[in-house]
Amino acid sequence: MDYTEYMWLLNTLTYKLHLEQYPSRAVYAILSHVWDRTGAEQTFQLSAKIVRCCQYARSKGFVFVWIDTCCIDKTSSAELSEAINSMFDWYSFATVCYVYLDDVPDSMSPRAEGSSFRYSAWFTRGWTLQELIVPHRNIFLSQDWSMIGTKVALANVIETITGIDSAVLLRTRPLHAVSVARRMSWAVHRYTTRIEDEAYCLMGIFGVRFPAVYGEGSQAFVRLQEEIMKRLPDQSLLAWGHMWPLHSVEDDLASLKKAPVGELRASKSAYLFPSSPADFQYSAGFSPIPLSTLASRLGVAPLDPPVCLPTSYGIRVTLPIYTPPASSAVEVTGIRLGALACEDAQGRIPALIVYPDESNSTYLVGGFEPLHSYLCRWDGTIEPLEQSASEALDASLPARRSTCRRSISRLEWMLNARATEVRHSRMYPRLALLEPSALRNAIARRPDSLVVRDVYIPYRRLQAESHMTVLGRPTADIGKLEFTAPCSITLPRWTLAHLEERGVQFDVDIQGGEMMPVPVPGSWPDYLPFRLVLRHSAASTAVVTISHCPNVTEYRAPLHLAVSWNQDRPSPDAGIPQVQVTHDVDCAKDHVDAWPSGRKRFEGPLEGLPDVIAQLSVWDVDPLSAGLDAFEEYPDGACYSLEIQFEDRASAHGTSEMP
Repeated sequence: MDYTEYMWLLNTLTYKLHLEQYPSRAVYAILSHVWDRTGAEQTFQLSAKIVRCCQYARSKGFVFVWIDTCCIDKTSSAELSEAINSMFDWYSFATVCYVYLDDVPDSMSPRAEGSSFRYSAWFTRGWTLQELIVPHRNIFLSQDWSMIGTKVALANVIETITGIDSAVLLRTRPLHAVSVARRMSWAVHRYTTRIEDEAYCLMGIFGVRFPAVYGEGSQAFVRLQEEIMKRLPDQSLLAWGHMWPLHSVEDDLASLKKAPVGELRASKSAYLFPSSPADFQYSAGFSPIPLSTLASRLGVAPLDPPVCLPTSYGIRVTLPIYTPPASSAVEVTGIRLGALACEDAQGRIPALIVYPDESNSTYLVGGFEPLHSYLCRWDGTIEPLEQSASEALDASLPARRSTCRRSISRLEWMLNARATEVRHSRMYPRLALLEPSALRNAIARRPDSLVVRDVYIPYRRLQAESHMTVLGRPTADIGKLEFTAPCSITLPRWTLAHLEERGVQFDVDIQGGEMMPVPVPGSWPDYLPFRLVLRHSAASTAVVTISHCPNVTEYRAPLHLAVSWNQDRPSPDAGIPQVQVTHDVDCAKDHVDAWPSGRKRFEGPLEGLPDVIAQLSVWDVDPLSAGLDAFEEYPDGACYSLEIQFEDRASAHGTSEMP
C-alpha cells in the first residue's frame, strides 16, 4: 500500500481543507507542537493555535499548511492508521517545519543553562522525535510566535537536550547509518498519551510500516520490533537491559547463582523483546559489526547469515552459543552465552545469557546473578560485591529505603506504571560484555565449546508458556501469589456493609475501604503491626493482626495475618477495648502464602464466639511484579483486598462461602 498517495492540507487564507493527490510535489509548511493538555484540540476542527499558525505561514508566503489536529480525521480509524504510516514522509516532504513551543518565552537565550527552551515539554514527547529529525528545515517559535532559532543553529544545544547526534540533526549522517539500539535510546525519556504510540511514533525512524491498532497496548511495541527484525540485519535490537562485564569468562561464570524460575518468568529481562523504548536506556553505545568481524574475534570459521523467525515457541534465532566447560560450577545450571553481531564503544561483544527452560524447548534470557549483592552503575553495567560488602549493603537497605522514598498517590503511581504494563519483579543481568581476547582464548582451549545453533526465545512476556499466562505466571501458579509486606490493604465496600450488619465496630479510621499501610519494620517486637479490632458483640472482640512477618528482618517479607480473641467479655457500655495482642507466631499457619488461594477460616476459641473468615487477593498490583523498584516510588508497595466475614459456628456446617 502506498500510504503517501494523498493528504489533507489546510488553506491558510480560506481555512478550508484541500485534498492533495501528490504530497511529494506539494509546497506546504508543517506544524509540530504539543497538544493541549485538556484534549480540546484533538478534533477535526479549527482552534486559536491553528488560526495563528495559518497567519504565520501565510506571512511567510505559504498557501497551504499541514497540522495534525485538523488535517487528520481521527474519528476514522482507517484514515488515522494511514496518516500514522505516512507522517514520516509528510514531514520529509514539507518545505519547512514550524516548531511551536507554547511553554518557551522569547526573552531568554535557548543556549543558556536552565533556559525554558532546554526544558520545554516538546522535547519529552514521543511524536516530536521524528518531527525533529526528519524535516529539512526546523524553525523554533516561542509562545508568542516569534522565532527562537533554527535546528541548524541550535544543533549542539539540541544534541545536549536529546542525545541525538548533531550529525543526524544536520543530515550529514543518514538515519539508516545509526544503530537500531542507538535510535531506540533517543526515545527513552519520551512519552506518549496512548501507550501504542510508543511504537507508532517510531515506525518512520526505522523505516517500517504496519497497521495501527489502538487498544493493543504494549503489543504494538512488540510488533514494531518484529518488523525491525525482519527488515534490518542489526542485532543491537537485542542488546538491552543490565550488562555484566566478563574479564575471565570461565571464572566469572563460576561465580553466578541461578534465580528462582517464578521470579524470572515475571521479569521482562527473561524475554527477547522489551515492552517499552525505556528499556533501551543503556543501549546507545551498541553498534552492529559484520559477521566476518564477529567470526574473526571469536576465532572461528566464517558465519552464515543468521535466521530470525517468529514461531509459536518464540523467536527462532541463530547464534554462536558458548557453553562453559564441564568442570565449571555453572555446568549444572545450564548457562550459555549467545554472542551478538555488535559491539559497544570499547569493542566488547554483548552476549545473551541464556539457559533452557524446564521443558528444554525454549531458552530464557538472564536468570543468573552474582552470588552476593551487586551494584548497577549509571551505564547499566553491574559490579558484583564481595561477601562482606554485600552483607553491609543488605543491612543498610531497610533504613535507606524508609528515609529516601518519596510519597505519591496511588493514582499517580498507577499512571506512571502504565496500567496496561505492570511492573516486573526485577531486572536480572541479561547481557554479558565479552572481551574478545578472553572469549577467543576460552574457545581456543576448548574448540567444541562454541557451536552455531538455533535457539527459541520467547519474545514477549505473555508468551512464556504455551498455555495462557497471567502477569507472566502460568495459570497453575495463580494461587501462589507470594503476598508480601510492605503493602496496603483495602476492604471492599460490601465487606464493610456485611460487618456493619453484624454490628461490628472498628477502632481505626477506614476511609473508602482503605486501611493504613502495613509499614516496614524497625525491630521486632518494638515494631507495632497494623491491628483491625472488630467488636462483634458485647461478648466478643476479634483482633486481626496484619504485619510484616515478625521472624524476618529484611525489608520485603511474607505477609503475616493472625486472628486472636479477647475473652474478657466487656460490657456493652465499655466502648471498644484497647486489646493487647498476644498470640503465638506460627509462620506455617499465619503466612498468607500458605493459605489455599489466600483464604482461611479462624475458629473462635469459645462456644458462642463466631469464626472469622479472611480472604486476601491482589487488588491493583501483583506483588511479585511490583518489585522493590516500585516500593521506592510507591511506599505502600502492593495493594491487597481483604474480605472478612463473621460466621456463627452453628451456621457454618463446614462451609465458608463469602456473601
